[in-house]
Amino acid sequence: MYVYDTPSELLNDYLKGSNKSSINEEIARFFIAYLNEIPNLKITEIAEKCHVSTTSIIRFCRELGYLDFTDFKKCIEETNLNNKLRVYRNDFLKDSKGTEGLKDWIDHVNNKVLDSLLVIDLDKVDELAKDIINYRYVYIFGSCLSKVVGEYLRVHLTRLNKNIITITVPKKDSPLTHNKKDTLGIVLSQHNNYLKSKHEIIPYLQGSCDKTWLITQQMPEESYKKHFNNTLFVSGCKEIIVEYHVMLNVSEIIAEYCFRNSK
Repeated sequence: MYVYDTPSELLNDYLKGSNKSSINEEIARFFIAYLNEIPNLKITEIAEKCHVSTTSIIRFCRELGYLDFTDFKKCIEETNLNNKLRVYRNDFLKDSKGTEGLKDWIDHVNNKVLDSLLVIDLDKVDELAKDIINYRYVYIFGSCLSKVVGEYLRVHLTRLNKNIITITVPKKDSPLTHNKKDTLGIVLSQHNNYLKSKHEIIPYLQGSCDKTWLITQQMPEESYKKHFNNTLFVSGCKEIIVEYHVMLNVSEIIAEYCFRNSK
């Protein structure tokens, strides 16, 4: 994938080029017109609106440099989140000047993070840490910013000398390991993105893992127990950058509890 270009830039460059088919041009124009809505649309819906096959959409995404349509959607989500973070930072700092404004902004974020961390259920953290230690294989799932948090947690857990793997999209035609009883699945999701696609990922995790954990914000309309064996709820804050820092700090707390239990 062309990591130095955004999906919007890639699509515009494609339309400016001379070597494009009429089918791909139709898809590209639809993508540009509804770019922010793409993550919430199914490939079948887009194919119907563009009057093309789902195969044509996948082939076009690959021509742009993505693995498939899912990879294209995730790149859009990451770009949207980065834009929101940039807008949030600029809005906060626009009326402040110099280092004093930056200090106020940092203090604001740190105070919000601390408030969120003080209400975490540490008994749940301890239970999760024990599961991480007891299972032979630990898979950490996350998308967008949660993917970064998952990798952050994995790096902190390297001292445990365990098979800890971060993954975004599993190969659903094969299990995670040869022995389900040895496998723990942990899903990180700041906005319950995995629950939105529960018809795909949830049954796969239930079939591949002996136990599954979800680390997320609590949403009153969701039935977590139906999909996961256990849940650790974090941060009810709506500010994206605060949520992100909270998740990073929770990762460090989980790692610390793992080290305590491993002694």
